[in-house]
Amino acid sequence: MKTSSVWRMSLLTLAMFIVVDFLTGVGLSTKPAGTHSAYGWAVASNAIVAFTVGYLGSWAPWRGFKLAAALASVPLVIQVINVIEGLNYLNTDQAIRWGMALSPLKYLLIVPLWLVFFHSQASSASSELSLPARTFWGKLWRIALCSFLYLILYFIAGMLIFPFVRGFYATQPMPSVGRVVALQLLLRGPVFVGICVMLARMISPRRMSTAVAVGLVFTLISGVAPLIIPNPIFPNWVRWIHLGEVTASNFLFGVVIALIWSRKVVSHPNPRIRRWPLARTAHVNSR
Repeated sequence: MKTSSVWRMSLLTLAMFIVVDFLTGVGLSTKPAGTHSAYGWAVASNAIVAFTVGYLGSWAPWRGFKLAAALASVPLVIQVINVIEGLNYLNTDQAIRWGMALSPLKYLLIVPLWLVFFHSQASSASSELSLPARTFWGKLWRIALCSFLYLILYFIAGMLIFPFVRGFYATQPMPSVGRVVALQLLLRGPVFVGICVMLARMISPRRMSTAVAVGLVFTLISGVAPLIIPNPIFPNWVRWIHLGEVTASNFLFGVVIALIWSRKVVSHPNPRIRRWPLARTAHVNSR
């Protein structure tokens, strides 16, 4: 896809996000009263998601409804998981709970725009060969390993920042350790693994650059976009600490997941072309 098309789609997406937020009022109840700068941060958050989605759309090998659904599912599922964790961790009033619960809906409402836009775009070269076919057991042990890895990163990141946020969480009713482990290991971890694997399928099939791109895209949508907006749940100083924690840990997680699920690139006789083993085989067989 041409760069001009990516910019146009991203700007249209941003405009639609802002319109949907304005018409539905979703998210307004979750912003601190009297904080005018929160609206500017909300626009910045929407811009991060819109332009990241534009980047994904420019690389993805799919078109039509499959691509529109895939693009929507990334921020939608991440937001749903964040809402579930927020409702389990934090004691908030009913208005904030409803605002949090409804906030993911705008990513469904934007699907028709992406469907119309990408339906007419020429298909890009497929990058799905960057993730080789796995057996059922091969997928199962990787999901289990990666989910456990997420749990470890989650607790390490939490322990590193805990001395700085101890005072805030001392005033919050916290779930039991067992409940926290279950949420991360059985829900958040496997879901985030699935998102990162799908991101790897949508991005350039070069192992290291794909891994870095997956980490960057994942942390922008899952960490930066939701946490840059001021809210009545976290004081600003707690929010910025969590922003640094989540950004760093999610970036590392995305990179590692992409590396675990991919395979090394095999050199091609043409030095300007690097193909994956399966792609190289298909190339030779087609000659």
